[in-house]
Amino acid sequence: MKKLFFVILLLTLLEQSALAADYPKKLAITYVKAPLNVPSIVAKYNQSFEKAYPSVVLSFPELTEGPRQTAALAANKIGIASCLGSTSAILAASEGLDLKILGIYSRAPKAFMIIVKNPAIKTIKDLKGKKVAGPKGT
Repeated sequence: MKKLFFVILLLTLLEQSALAADYPKKLAITYVKAPLNVPSIVAKYNQSFEKAYPSVVLSFPELTEGPRQTAALAANKIGIASCLGSTSAILAASEGLDLKILGIYSRAPKAFMIIVKNPAIKTIKDLKGKKVAGPKGT
């Protein structure tokens, strides 16, 4: 998985280097350091984007919820949502936001996390009859 991410990142960077004349002066790329976002963390730690685009002033706002990321994309406050869930992307596209997906680096259909205050809840079955909430689009 790590190799795939770096191959996709490398291909993206190579493609972008051919379009150097079109680089923006500033670019905001979301930074999400939650679990399973290892490629985002590694790219920021290694300064991958700074090295690839030395003439571009980069910023890394921490927008962790999909709806906030798509709202920021729509308002041109960010240029890249580095870690956006498919539900958020589908909802934003259905509302007319023109999205370009450059790559996918994690997909875990059998892995998820539940965080609860009640220590009696240990499995998904323990949630039967309970209310479960989360931000729309994530």
